[in-house]
Amino acid sequence: MRALAARALIGGVAGAMATLALASVLKRFGRGQAGSIGLSVGDIARGAAAGAALAMLDHRPGRVAGILAGGGLWLVGELAGPEIAIRPARGGEASGAVLLAANIAWGWAAAEAIRELGAD
Repeated sequence: MRALAARALIGGVAGAMATLALASVLKRFGRGQAGSIGLSVGDIARGAAAGAALAMLDHRPGRVAGILAGGGLWLVGELAGPEIAIRPARGGEASGAVLLAANIAWGWAAAEAIRELGAD
């Protein structure tokens, strides 16, 4: 149980950090405001929760697992609606392709961070 809690904590930190990668892609390629990445505490919390889930499922996720996790988050956001998605709202909506790319960036960054933070 302790190991699972440690993995969740590492994944939560990694997921929160990876949310900045997602916001960076949205800022650069979406229609976000020039001076703001537009993240809310809820966006960071959702990123952390998704990172915790990823780390609990796989304590050393590879890049492919991260990309699939990011793509899965994008799909959930598209199907369930903006309440679930990690997508900064300020500055207008980004296209579906930009949102997918941003979520893939999240997954890749989260997987890399989980492996790095959990290194022995």
